[in-house]
Amino acid sequence: MKWVMYCLLIMIFLISGCATSLKEINQNPEKYRDKEVTVKGRVSEAIAIPIIEKGLYLLDDDTASLWVLPAERVPSRGDKIKTTVFVRTGLNIAGKTYGIILEEKKK
Repeated sequence: MKWVMYCLLIMIFLISGCATSLKEINQNPEKYRDKEVTVKGRVSEAIAIPIIEKGLYLLDDDTASLWVLPAERVPSRGDKIKTTVFVRTGLNIAGKTYGIILEEKKK
């Protein structure tokens, strides 16, 4: 019985640490629309606007790239990131979504 409990705890721990691929979000934006997911990857581009303390960064996980609106500071190019985000989508025409951005969850 204890063995089964340990196995269940390990499975829950492993599942909770998994990140959703950016390719999956790109291919199924309506499935993830306004949902909270964890993503990870490397920052390939970073745009910071110091005057208003805002910016964006492009997250790349080797399957796809998506823009992220950070909750705090804009990370540096090359940084490895794992973060929780809300998937926001733009225009939807004839079942095709145009414009996906990931909004970091406030910490």
